[in-house]
Amino acid sequence: MHKTLLLLLWMLSPVLLPAQDKASYTAPDWKKIARQVAHPRKGFDYDALGARLLASDTTLSLAERRFLYYGQIFRDNKIIYSFTEKNLLDSLYTHAPEEALALLKELRNLMPASLVLLREQYFFCLDQGYDECAQDAYIQIVLLAEAMFSTGNGTDDHPLYVISPTDEYTVLQLLQLSSTAQDLEREEGHYYDRLYLEPNEFELESMRFDICAPISWLEASMSEKPWKGPDEPRPKKKKKNTRETLGRAEPINQE
Repeated sequence: MHKTLLLLLWMLSPVLLPAQDKASYTAPDWKKIARQVAHPRKGFDYDALGARLLASDTTLSLAERRFLYYGQIFRDNKIIYSFTEKNLLDSLYTHAPEEALALLKELRNLMPASLVLLREQYFFCLDQGYDECAQDAYIQIVLLAEAMFSTGNGTDDHPLYVISPTDEYTVLQLLQLSSTAQDLEREEGHYYDRLYLEPNEFELESMRFDICAPISWLEASMSEKPWKGPDEPRPKKKKKNTRETLGRAEPINQE
């Protein structure tokens, strides 16, 4: 792992430890975030905050950073990094690095809080010797990672909220963790992804992610119904076992 990522690992290590299970985590307020994205106001204008993130503004508050990461799923241009863009970037990395960097910046201007694009920027710029570019990506990764881990630490009681299943693997990569298998779980009408981990220094067997936002958005898109955001999980029923495992699959390509 690159040395500069050691600091991120050190900063996030405490929230991954079992002793932190009783810590206070706050789930995203999806309805509030959706309203803020749809009706920009002073302090929570997405484009303005996105510009500050791109400038590596470390004065962004935790609330603003949470808004940036979780709010991007409510934006019209939320899906701009597909296999087309990835394949194009991959083809440019070796033969035309300056063009690759320009494309990365173009995509990041559209989605400044994309964790996947930030990961691409960080490793590409580091490998190419673009030190300032890599440093900016690193700072922004830390800002967003702190916001994400304010929602949970990946345990059963405190799942980590993500706006895309792809971000689960990005989180693992940044924390130098590797998965061996995956379970899609449904509990009281709410969806979760569980990634089983290879032996690691945290002694974690798995990490659990709340994927209510991307699942509900996908369901609405397939039914051609307006998407108003994910439903809140229903209160747990008093049963010994309410969890339904929908199936285990091998991990997707993390590259």
